[in-house]
Parts: sequence; structure tokens; C-alpha cells
Amino acid sequence: MSGGGVWRMPLFKHVSEPNEKARFKEVVLAGVGFYETGIEAGKRSIRCHGGKSIFVNVLQALTGELK
Repeated sequence: MSGGGVWRMPLFKHVSEPNEKARFKEVVLAGVGFYETGIEAGKRSIRCHGGKSIFVNVLQALTGELK
């Protein structure tokens, strides 16, 4: 899982439409996975760097402000 993208896809539909009519308008990179737990009770979790972590670090790298 390490390095895999986590994507945000906001879904939209009119309140009178059935759920099957839901659609998305954009896909946005929302995070990057860095750790995947083992399966417990049929589920697992993925830990991710989120938007703040990613974009603050990218901005710092681009502006030469790395600490």
C-alpha cells in the first residue's frame, strides 16, 4: 500500500433522483498511503498523509523552506 494515492471523488445528485444517478465532477488527490494494518475482524485500516501534510511539504520543497 505504501505510496498509493487516496482520491477524493465528491458525489452529486439531485434530491429527487435515485442514488443510482449519483455522479462525480472531479477527482482530487487527497492523500498518500504509508501504512496498512493487518486484517482484524474482517477489516483493515490504511494510514495516510493527508492534504495538509502533502501540500505543506510540497510548498516548502518548492520554496526552499525545508526544515
